[in-house]
Amino acid sequence: MAVAAVGRGASCNAAARALGCATSTVVGAVRRYREAGRQALRDRRAANGLPKVDG
Repeated sequence: MAVAAVGRGASCNAAARALGCATSTVVGAVRRYREAGRQALRDRRAANGLPKVDG
């Protein structure tokens, strides 16, 4: 959503305010998108280690 908002002409600050996130989050997403396209926006937490909480 952030990348789409910036693509429509919103600033990174405005997109962050509208989405309730940090400006740096929007800047990073836009940078990754510009460098590597849609594939770069996939969730990168998949290989984030084992769950910390047990049953």
